[in-house]
Amino acid sequence: MIGSFIALAVTMTGNNLQTPPYKGLELIHIIRLTIIMWRDLMGDYKRYIPLLATKEGWQAAYAILDQAGKLALDDILEGLENQNWKIRKWCTALLDHNADQRSIDPLVTRLTDSYADVRRHAVHSIGCQSCKDESLCMDIIALLIERAMKDTSIAVRRSAAHMLGNQPYDMRALEALENILNKEKDRKLLFNATWSLKQQKTRLLDQTL
Repeated sequence: MIGSFIALAVTMTGNNLQTPPYKGLELIHIIRLTIIMWRDLMGDYKRYIPLLATKEGWQAAYAILDQAGKLALDDILEGLENQNWKIRKWCTALLDHNADQRSIDPLVTRLTDSYADVRRHAVHSIGCQSCKDESLCMDIIALLIERAMKDTSIAVRRSAAHMLGNQPYDMRALEALENILNKEKDRKLLFNATWSLKQQKTRLLDQTL
């Protein structure tokens, strides 16, 4: 984690991460920033949220927020409402590992975000329950089916179709996947639906044994 703090400190000084070594006052400034951020490790993570808007800021801030986990959750949830779609996207992605029951309504809202990349990450964060400390109490199947069938972005639909294969057996998922295979033409969507349908049928078979 200390490496992430150093990288973030370098970014905050306006330097390029790829041009060490740093010398003199520049190095002292970076060290001071690193110490300040390290002291704040157990404190307010709000300051890192805006950094997610740029590639350089993301490279350092995302790891810090992800490793902070529940300590940063309030600030991550607030970031879901940010006007910058990149910040909404990465805050949504952070909920893949860190979501709890407080995250349900904010995540559902991101499923209809105006930016497809945000919706795609929401699909993943909702559908990937194995990465979380606790399963989210929500009708995941219904939400994934809606995105797989109706989203305007093929990337979101592909992701939702794939995520249906990661869920426990549900007749609704099986029917939706068969519907996709019967009507759709996109090759990757069909590939994901085929895989997910196989997973759903395997789990049905396991239940009957």
